Amino acid sequence: LHVISMNAMHWFRSEMGDDFPISFSAGITRHNFPDAVQCNMKPVTVCTDLLKTGGYTRMSGYLKALRDEMEKCGAKTVDDFIIRNAEAPYQAEVARAGVSNEARIVPALVKDPRYHHNTNRKPPKKIDSYLQLFDCLTCNKCLPVCPNGANFSIPAGARSEATFNYRYDQSGYFVPEQGEDFVLEKPAQIANLADFCNECGDCDTYCPEYGGPFIEKPRFFFSKASYEQFSKYDGFYFVDPHCIRGRMGGKEYLLAINPDTRVYLWQEIGRIEFLLKENHNFISGINLCELPDRELIDMRPYYHMRVLLDGILKDPDAYTSVMLRGIR
Repeated sequence: LHVISMNAMHWFRSEMGDDFPISFSAGITRHNFPDAVQCNMKPVTVCTDLLKTGGYTRMSGYLKALRDEMEKCGAKTVDDFIIRNAEAPYQAEVARAGVSNEARIVPALVKDPRYHHNTNRKPPKKIDSYLQLFDCLTCNKCLPVCPNGANFSIPAGARSEATFNYRYDQSGYFVPEQGEDFVLEKPAQIANLADFCNECGDCDTYCPEYGGPFIEKPRFFFSKASYEQFSKYDGFYFVDPHCIRGRMGGKEYLLAINPDTRVYLWQEIGRIEFLLKENHNFISGINLCELPDRELIDMRPYYHMRVLLDGILKDPDAYTSVMLRGIR
């Protein structure tokens, strides 16, 4: 793309004149940024390279590369930089100097191995592992490569704890039954801000695991309207600063904490409502429908949403926490 576009730029200038104004955005990296500036193009903008590991932090490399090249020729301004790199007969005007520079720079691009197929055909490495809701490698590569800042980290904390499901009997009791242990090996969990994500898939490209963080990781919406608009997706949104509603496996749930009593309200919408202590101990339950005798209440969604709610509340000043909870 860069080589083709630079040649197109040179052709337009050759046909339209030295002072034909051109802006440029095609395969710019820190390596070719100074050359693009030498060609008197304004502005020179960047896109794809910022989708690589490091994200926007890569931009400092562009300015450093330009500064280094300007210092080599003793230039103090961009115009001076363009003029000083041109051949002597073309140094009287910036426009003519830019054309002189591009006449030298553009033909050399096709021979540069940086743009050859053999240099660029190798995709990022993948391991034989598939993303799940929690506990990926947590390499955090998906955080800086997102151009919209849609992926973020939740300080959930590692854990290994017993879980309990509940079986309803017609006498009105919810009888606990021990489930599988709930284990999180990583201290932080990755999540996604759905309203910032345009599903470009760049996080999937650089993720070492298969599946795509924007698909497999918890998806948070900023509003009820957005949450309902994408009703085919699992996801979550904050009803208020201490309450989240979620959709998991097509079912609707709600989890809220009373910040004073530390008691949690858990609802499988339209089915059951529980009050639970902070340590998950059962306080009380209500049957919101005609549950059949011996009906099992699967509590895995509760434990999952506790990770999300507690983790976000653990860092209330993080920008993601402030935005999601609607704190003003």
